[in-house]
Amino acid sequence: MLVLAIDPGAHMGWAVVSRTSLVVCGLGLKSLTSFDCGAKQGIIEIPQYRGAGQKAPVDDIIKLAYRAGHAAGVLGVKLGVTFETCTPSEWKGSVPKKIHNARVIAALSEESLRVYRACTDDIAPSLRNNVTDAIGLGLWHAKREGM
Repeated sequence: MLVLAIDPGAHMGWAVVSRTSLVVCGLGLKSLTSFDCGAKQGIIEIPQYRGAGQKAPVDDIIKLAYRAGHAAGVLGVKLGVTFETCTPSEWKGSVPKKIHNARVIAALSEESLRVYRACTDDIAPSLRNNVTDAIGLGLWHAKREGM
């Protein structure tokens, strides 16, 4: 079974995973809706408010929540994907992004790494973390679901 994972930031990262491997990945809602990715199950990260110690302004959290809902709605209608949600702390804890992304890349098989490189070759290095987050989220979800 294929799972579509979405990191819904300003530059939405997405990945389609199957069990422990990466099938395809990319950046942006438009690039994802241009073909049928084959996934009918999805996981999308939603923001969480952490109280007074929150780094991001509340308005940014609201915008991110809107983007997550918009992406889930569009992809639900266009591709027939049904989404579950999770917060960043549920799937990656409090590990800093740079460290977590390095762990995700290190966990990829040689074939998945080839897919990642082919799919992200034309994406600016500063934006690839969005795709890497989606890959990590998808692999976490697949493992949790026993796929």
